[in-house]
Amino acid sequence: MKPHLLTNETLTVFLLMLGAASVLFYLYLYRQESKNAQKLTPGKLWSMRLLRVLAALMVLLALARPALTRVNEDMRPPVVAFLVDESLSMGFPEDPANVLAQELGRDQRGRYNAAQKGIEKLLAPLSLTHDVKVYTFSDTSKLMKTVPQRENEEQPLMPVSEVFANQPKPTGEYSNVGDGISDVMRDLSANKISGMIVCSDFRQTGGTPLKDVTARAKDNGIPVHSIVFGTEFPLRDLRIDEVIVPAEASLGDVLTFTLKVTNQISAGLRVKLTLDEFDTKTDKYAQRGIRTLTLNRGQNTVTIATIPNVEGIRKFKLELPVQPDEVDKDNNVQVVHVEVVKRTIRTLLIAGQPTLEYFYMVPALLRDPVVELSCWLQSADVDYTQQGNKPLKKEKLPETLQEWQEFDVVMLYDADPNHITPQQIGHIEDMVSKGGGLMVIGGRSQGLAKFLQVHATKMRQLLPVDIDNNQYPILDKHWSEPFVIERTPQAKNHPILAASTDEKLNEDLWKTFPKFYWHHPVKSAKPKALVMLERTSGANDDRGSVVMA
Repeated sequence: MKPHLLTNETLTVFLLMLGAASVLFYLYLYRQESKNAQKLTPGKLWSMRLLRVLAALMVLLALARPALTRVNEDMRPPVVAFLVDESLSMGFPEDPANVLAQELGRDQRGRYNAAQKGIEKLLAPLSLTHDVKVYTFSDTSKLMKTVPQRENEEQPLMPVSEVFANQPKPTGEYSNVGDGISDVMRDLSANKISGMIVCSDFRQTGGTPLKDVTARAKDNGIPVHSIVFGTEFPLRDLRIDEVIVPAEASLGDVLTFTLKVTNQISAGLRVKLTLDEFDTKTDKYAQRGIRTLTLNRGQNTVTIATIPNVEGIRKFKLELPVQPDEVDKDNNVQVVHVEVVKRTIRTLLIAGQPTLEYFYMVPALLRDPVVELSCWLQSADVDYTQQGNKPLKKEKLPETLQEWQEFDVVMLYDADPNHITPQQIGHIEDMVSKGGGLMVIGGRSQGLAKFLQVHATKMRQLLPVDIDNNQYPILDKHWSEPFVIERTPQAKNHPILAASTDEKLNEDLWKTFPKFYWHHPVKSAKPKALVMLERTSGANDDRGSVVMA
């Protein structure tokens, strides 16, 4: 501590002049009162003089005030301040490539934990030369702990766990980085700040713009450093955003689930999507479907199908495997409920000739518990009993619009167009426009070219492919070289070609399909058509390669 003389020369001169004026005033006063003073005794006279001198001195002292001031100077070491972002985003996993995260356990690789690891590495050397203050901030800053300067390396260092004892995990709802730096500069305004180190993912939610605060710090000679956490990519996550499925499904029919899946793990990620069915009453496992997916980065739309075989409300659990370091491990699973009801699909099969394919199709459709089948064989005799488990009314093809609307699906297998009236084709078109299904199968007896000549406009609109109306089936020509029919890439997971809900089993079943020698000539598929089957050999001949669309 050092004394300092804080006299003011101007004030001293003023006081001297004031003292001289007081002396002259008293001399004048004594001369005027000398006559009265002669009556006083010498003791009283000196007492009065002494009181007047004391009064003058008190006035002078009051005007002069103290001339000596004692100032205490405290020698402090410089300060380094750590500012740790404690907003909720700092609780997300850190980039696995970050060396700080690699030193942490797999369950502790969060950004907040990585920030503590970084402070731990810097704390030892900085505490030898500085006082270290650790702040956390969200919307405002808060001093967590002051680590005093150590005298030497042997002196114990405060563990970082003790520094963060009052804030073990991030809880803040804001990330105002600029405000946090401003608060710390204001709090340490009486100190020599050697530097500020900001540990954050810098996902600012508001507050003072960071560039304005750093410019002010630079003007004050305070260097601001940053340790950035997080990556330029979205947070690592694999999630099922939405499951689109009808509220009701038919017993024994294909039930398709459409999923919107977001992949923020990596491009071309291969995962297995599982679909498990449970009884809602007993929660007993019923069956499982598995599909292997290759997901692009971002949102993907995928499908998976099953065939429910039990009536009632069924629980379906769709699940993607949890990936390492995912942000949210709970969004890989979605559970939906679907009511399975026993209902039928009213189907009408119109065929031209009783071919081998016809005699195969009819029993196959009759075995399906969902299908109510009515058949009309055009070449049959008058007294022939038409096949099916639900005979046609009046034992002839429907004629009115109301009769056609009773059917859900109409199948035309190599049908003779001359035995179907334009009005009936119009009713089929009306049925399709209202959600009904139409399946057209070309055969070697009639072919589709004849159909397009007889019912040109409406049939061209209904077909998903372009047919040359001058290209008839050649009945007397035999193709000696067989060809293989394969599913197109976009059709491999389509429910219409799902012989089994198990992807591997479905693939094995398709490999058993035989080779073929004939298919109807097709020019090309229409722009919006989905090609399901194609020929993989002999694609340059006049038949084209499209087999099913």
